[in-house]
Order: sequence, then C-alpha cells, then structure tokens
Amino acid sequence: MTIQTEKVKQIFNEMSDEYDNLNDLYYSYTFSQIDKTLINYFQIDDTQSNKPLALDVGCGTGIQSLRLAKLGYKVIGIDISENLVNIAKQKLKNSGIDDAEFYLINAESIPFEDNFFDVVNCCGPTLPFIEKWQQTLSEISRVLKPNGKFLLEVEGKWNFDIFWEVFNSIFFNILGYDESLKETLKHFKNIRKGHHIDYSFKLESGETVSMPLRLYTASEIRKNLYANNFIIKKRFGLHSITNIFPSTILHNANPNKFVKICFKILSSIEKKINSIYPFRSFACSLLIYSQKIKWK
Repeated sequence: MTIQTEKVKQIFNEMSDEYDNLNDLYYSYTFSQIDKTLINYFQIDDTQSNKPLALDVGCGTGIQSLRLAKLGYKVIGIDISENLVNIAKQKLKNSGIDDAEFYLINAESIPFEDNFFDVVNCCGPTLPFIEKWQQTLSEISRVLKPNGKFLLEVEGKWNFDIFWEVFNSIFFNILGYDESLKETLKHFKNIRKGHHIDYSFKLESGETVSMPLRLYTASEIRKNLYANNFIIKKRFGLHSITNIFPSTILHNANPNKFVKICFKILSSIEKKINSIYPFRSFACSLLIYSQKIKWK
C-alpha cells in the first residue's frame, strides 16, 4: 500500500463516525442527486430471472450499496477503510438486506473474474482519492459485463471554486481554502488536464484534515471512459449553480437561514439545467452514467 493510499485509509477511518452526518448543504445535495440517478437509470429489467450483481467501488458506509440493494441487486461493496466497511455491513443488515457482501479491497486491483458484474457504482467520490485511477477504470471495465451500467462521480476542476480560491488567497484566506496564491494559480497551468491537490477538508468537530485529491476536466474523464470501452449515456454537473456560494460555506454543518434559502433556490434552478452544456462540465462534481460497449 502506497503512502497516499495509507493516508486516505487513515483519514476515512478517523472520520467514519461522522461520515453519515450529512448536515451540510454540499454533501446532502450531492448524495441526493446520486441517489436520484440510481433510481432513474438503474432499475432492473423485469425479464431478468436471476438477481443481478452490483459492485460498489469505494462503498464507504454503504449509502449507495443500500439503494442498489433496495432496487433488487445483490451488492458487493469494496473499500480500503475497515471502519467504513463495518458500518456498511451493519447498515444493510439493519435494513433487512442479508445477501450483501463487503470486502477490504483496493480498487486498483479488483479480484473478480472478467464480465462478472451487471452494474458498477463508483461515487462519493472515490476515484479522485485513488492514486492509479486509470488502472482502476480499466479494472472496472474488465469486471463489468458487456452492456453493463456504470455510474461514476469525480471532482471537477473547472467551477466557481477555482475563482473563489484565487479571491481567498489574495484576501488572507478569508474563505478558509488554505491555499497560497502560488498553489491556486497551478490550477490554470493546463486547462484541459486535471491535477492533484491537497484538499483542506473541515470535519464537523472543526478540525481540518488535508486530503490528497485529484480534480478532473470533463474532457479528460470522457476520454478515459471511451478508452475503457464506455459509451456515455448521460452527464450531470453537481454544484454548478450552487457554487455561486464558495464550497467552504456549503460544507458548513450549520448553515444560516439566508444561505439555506438561497441554496434552495439555486439548487432548484440547477436541477433543471445540470445535464446540458456548459453546466454538466463546469461543476464541482461530475456525475456520469455510462454503459460498457458490447463488441460484435
């Protein structure tokens, strides 16, 4: 296990107790949109005789695992955090799901046969924390059946936050992004390609942890999906309009009434336009529903 992987594992083990406390506007909205997408696009065909298999990559505490199980899939979840996996196991058990399986597995090497799963979910996000993310996409494609569905969420590079970060670095970290101007300007170095950052994430306790994270451009992730035999069916931008507010404000577990009202208005607008360009590409999170090509 690399130093980066070990650090990510440690951070998520330590924050496991508050992982499901979605009191902030940012993550409660993000997870609700992921859930809505699974419901809309991952319904099971009534003609299927056997229970289809779903792989949840970076399952965390089983938020999407539970949704997939309720949709009728037999779920196998994988993650590198022992604490998160233990919570996921208990969560599905408490919900009456007795056939779900969870394993401590690094997604860079998925120990299942080729064409094993009917659908794969990789949201939360997960891929931005994985060092060999391109290898992970290749592994997901390998274990997914032809015509299998794949839902992916990644952190977007281009959004209002990148400009809020410049403002923040000039005005003495007023918004709490914890980045110098030199670090912020690196975002503009290659406009078509993503890059890694040390993301400053504030826990509900008030403590700040630095998390290694990759930001992706829409064209970059689209190109890598195509390279791994995926055809994109639908794309959504999450926090394209709502990011008029800096994400550090949206991450606040106790937002004030004004922010709540504004967010409700902005998110209602965003939901109507987040699947069209440029809003599906210019956003904090890029949510992509794709399907593996069935070769003739």
